[in-house]
Amino acid sequence: MVMAVLRTVGEFTARAVPYTIAPRPDGDAAELVADSDKLQRALGWRPVRSDLRDVVRDSWEFFERRRV
Repeated sequence: MVMAVLRTVGEFTARAVPYTIAPRPDGDAAELVADSDKLQRALGWRPVRSDLRDVVRDSWEFFERRRV
């Protein structure tokens, strides 16, 4: 998934995102899972976007509008 994010960010920024593949540091979680179900139930909130390309595009456009 990390590589998918890096590739997608590269598409929208027209820049290669530098990265290094290395062993996981001691103490880091082997896997992280994001699940918004509890937040959705507690607040009645629903995510507007779930597609990675949409999220990256919107984030990049937000950044570009605020760049000085």
